[in-house]
Amino acid sequence: MTLELLTIVAAKKHTLGPPTPPPETFSSSGTPWGLILILVGGVALVGLIAYLSYLSTKRRRLGFQTMARQLGLSYSLEDPFGLLGEPFALFQRGDGRGLENVLSGVWQGLDLRAFDYWYYEESTDSNGRTSRSYSRFDCAIVPIGAACPALSIGHETFFTRIAGALVVGNRVLVAGPKIPPAELVQLIGTAKAFVDHVPKVVFSLYPVAD
Repeated sequence: MTLELLTIVAAKKHTLGPPTPPPETFSSSGTPWGLILILVGGVALVGLIAYLSYLSTKRRRLGFQTMARQLGLSYSLEDPFGLLGEPFALFQRGDGRGLENVLSGVWQGLDLRAFDYWYYEESTDSNGRTSRSYSRFDCAIVPIGAACPALSIGHETFFTRIAGALVVGNRVLVAGPKIPPAELVQLIGTAKAFVDHVPKVVFSLYPVAD
């Protein structure tokens, strides 16, 4: 075989064929996957917060119901007594207010109403966005056998260590920060201690009108 023929054969062996086309791919250009993921994550977060809030509300209602059974009281989710109409300054605060989880009945000879109370204050920022700031309390209202003038007693007294007391007419309101339902007996006990420690002279000085 001549040198020229060998050269031709070698050239044919090393000649490359046409290039293999790349596998078909789908272009993601134009699909904002980052934005979609952010939106999905935001929706999931909102859903999680709502679910946790629901569980917390449900547990609190069950806690109030349990305390009602233990103390021999009645439970109502809403206010059947119109308690917000009582003339206490706390019930006039804020731009909106409400109460729920009402316990009622007689405990150790004391006719009482105990409940969750809240009010909110609205504010508007420089961009016109409105927000609400909530304040939450647990309260107990009990009667007193005297028509007393308005009187407020703070946390410094020995029987109001967990709450403050406000007397208007023949009603005593004991209110303190929101507490677990299992601790409501302390709040109710504070109200009873207040009534038990009213000096007898008060009943003669401020008798309840018939």
